Amino acid sequence: YDTSYKVILLVNSVKDKSGNHYADEYEFNFTTEAAVHELDMPYGYWKFDNEILTDFGTGGHNGIVHGNPQVIDGVKDGAYSFDGTDDYVELGNWFNLEKFSISMWVYVSDEQNTDNAIILDNNHDTNENWSIQNNKNVSITKYSFYDAEVDIDTNRWQHVVWVKDSNNSKIYIDGVLVYNASSTPINYTGNQNLIVAGWAKNEGRNWKGSI
Repeated sequence: YDTSYKVILLVNSVKDKSGNHYADEYEFNFTTEAAVHELDMPYGYWKFDNEILTDFGTGGHNGIVHGNPQVIDGVKDGAYSFDGTDDYVELGNWFNLEKFSISMWVYVSDEQNTDNAIILDNNHDTNENWSIQNNKNVSITKYSFYDAEVDIDTNRWQHVVWVKDSNNSKIYIDGVLVYNASSTPINYTGNQNLIVAGWAKNEGRNWKGSI
């Protein structure tokens, strides 16, 4: 998008419906624009590139920043760097969908300050709601996505996508399908307070890395 084009139709290069050639050369210009349609926009979309965490999606969930996450260079523009101690972001009360996808660029630190450090939490507890979290007691690279589990490398940027419905979970890392298995429905409790880099139900379990 945002590209300008010039189109030139030469003499006798185009015929009308009756088979007659255009007698003269014809020229026109146009500039492409990005399509904006609600069905094409994600429900939540945060760029993490400045101190004001605006939701550019359709959900209107602007972030509330806690602690002092630093804005650093990301894959494209900026990213938030969380210290694993007291940095986290609230994104408000969220969905109870069984069919959804989550896409994010992450840079995972190999120095998590706690076991079960949480990248993204939907007010989870045992058998309630969901989270994406590290389990360093097993491995510093081991992350669970509700009832799925994959390895995410440390100290490099990776694109992670989780696709979930009531029967299946798929996880892609850098465009490669690394997990595809059956999944149980999520037990939603009616309070889905979404948190980045921390635990929604209780303070702590802060995650160290960038997103």
